[in-house]
Amino acid sequence: MAFLVSTLYTLMNEVTEEIDASDEQAFVARLAESFALALR
Repeated sequence: MAFLVSTLYTLMNEVTEEIDASDEQAFVARLAESFALALR
């Protein structure tokens, strides 16, 4: 599911002007942090 969500966000980054690479990096970092915390 995480891969699907990050892929969709990447697609949104490519299509919209409001989302740039730094937004995508921050999103993926938060997603990874959430998973790391869930695995504790």
